[in-house]
Amino acid sequence: MKESVRCPVCDGATEHFGNAQVLVSHHGEYRRCVSCGAVFAANPTWLSEAYEHPIAESDIGLIGRNIRTARITRRVLRALFRNAESFLDFGAGNGMFVRLMRDAGFPFRYFDSYGPNLFAKGFETDVTTDAHVDFATAFEVLEHLRRPVDELRPLALSSDALFATTSVLPTPPPRLDAWWYYSLSSGQHVTFYTERSLDVLAEQLGFIRSSADEFHLFSHRKVPSTAIRLLVRERFGSTVFRRFQRRSLLTDDYENLAGK
Repeated sequence: MKESVRCPVCDGATEHFGNAQVLVSHHGEYRRCVSCGAVFAANPTWLSEAYEHPIAESDIGLIGRNIRTARITRRVLRALFRNAESFLDFGAGNGMFVRLMRDAGFPFRYFDSYGPNLFAKGFETDVTTDAHVDFATAFEVLEHLRRPVDELRPLALSSDALFATTSVLPTPPPRLDAWWYYSLSSGQHVTFYTERSLDVLAEQLGFIRSSADEFHLFSHRKVPSTAIRLLVRERFGSTVFRRFQRRSLLTDDYENLAGK
């Protein structure tokens, strides 16, 4: 008897959702959870090939996305986590976000199993429950995780809050050939979330979720989603939080790295 495929978010029963060609040469089956609605690749055997080039060639929005997420994260920290002093970017990619946040005075550290770390050299760290982090980020990471609960648990146990982005599945979920976020050409996106599955993920990690568009705050305390919606607005906060700006770490980091 064939073993049933369980949901990677809630461990619920799943049903066949569709088949697709991934990375041109791979055949992938995708399944949908009948309980939380998550859609996921059942057996993504192509991941080693997909991460031969960690930054997908089609990800031409990477620079603009880092600038935007850094700007919004600064607003969230100044408004809601003013006393936070230790920070970690989980799945930090090329390190651009870490560098932008350090330039703004927030001592973020870098963690990524794939890299390449181009802009945050010298600030790498590991995720361990022995080292507490006040505030963690994981931008465009959740959709890459095959076992999101297991892979995020060490981070959840060591941090007070996690600020993440991922696009939520539309209702009803589109066909595999009808939504760009499935990213079949890169093969790196393997898990896709509904509002319900994000709540389940938060609960499994001991958090409460608040969201606005693709931004999701997982925190031990309830933060109204209206506050997150206000903070992610592009025109909000240009002068409101000016007095909470920090001294840039750029000069200190340079002197430390240069051995001066």
